[in-house]
Amino acid sequence: MGISRIERVLVGYSPCYRCGTGVPQAAVGGFSGAEVFRIEAPAGAFALRAWPAGGMGVERIRGLHRLLAHVVAEGVTQVAAPVGASDGRTLIDVDGTLWQLEPWMPGVADYCDEPSEVRLREAMTVLARWHLAAARFEPSESEGRWFRTFEAERSPAVRERLTLLRQWRAKVPHLKDRLRVLPRDDFTDLADGLLAQFERLAGRITAELGTAAPMRYRLQPCLRDVWHDHLLFTGEQLTGLIDPAACRAENPAADLARLLGSLVQDDMQGWDVALAAYQTIRSLTIDELGLIAILDRSGVLLSGLTWLGRRCFDGQQLEGRVLERLQGFLARLQRM
Repeated sequence: MGISRIERVLVGYSPCYRCGTGVPQAAVGGFSGAEVFRIEAPAGAFALRAWPAGGMGVERIRGLHRLLAHVVAEGVTQVAAPVGASDGRTLIDVDGTLWQLEPWMPGVADYCDEPSEVRLREAMTVLARWHLAAARFEPSESEGRWFRTFEAERSPAVRERLTLLRQWRAKVPHLKDRLRVLPRDDFTDLADGLLAQFERLAGRITAELGTAAPMRYRLQPCLRDVWHDHLLFTGEQLTGLIDPAACRAENPAADLARLLGSLVQDDMQGWDVALAAYQTIRSLTIDELGLIAILDRSGVLLSGLTWLGRRCFDGQQLEGRVLERLQGFLARLQRM
């Protein structure tokens, strides 16, 4: 992408947000497919982010922007709220691509390289404060379908995972057919192991989700994709909680399952430390604690299949760090 297109986006902002003497730097990509550029401007460092084509609609993105601004105003400064252009808009359309500009959050996603109880507690208390702040957000009528708080509703995550399990059980024979024609390598070995574990565990996990399906929980805006790589640390402090694109109404158990599964995996002492730290800020009900465990196990089971599908059905080449994640999923499944 040429720099001229970036300049066309930034021209809509105050000069203090535009590039200084340096050239915008493309950030190392994550798994979401979004384009991100680091902008060094007179007002500081900013991330210029392009939403993937065919993704979320404008109304939902703008609602998310309002939610993030609310969370920051509530004191959760680890979150990046998009800044407004000269006309006040936080979402800019250039040739059909939607862009936003937000503060570049400091820190490094290095928890697994330097884990500690201090860092774990820090992450949990920030997440709890995020949940408390988000629960106080007042969406507009049109934003309510994504960002309302509901006192007692069924968990969307449970319903969606039951559907995914049914779909994957039907797809597994086709997945095996695709694997047979691939050359044997580290990926195919991992795939064989993941499929064997899926066939062993799918019935049990389906039954667990089935027990949670009729239950009603308090739903509120949740991140839904908060995991290791979205936590930026500076020393022992969490200084960035990034990439909230998946945010919508859910029970906070979904965030806790996603995050703790990636940070401490099957370390039960780590789970105890983390949940205790979280509950110094926001309490959890017995039903929520049970839901965390169910969503953690079902998430591990389905995550591996998602990557197998991307490789075998979509033809996506998987890089080394994806294979490392698949190894982690397989190890956890083998311990279930």
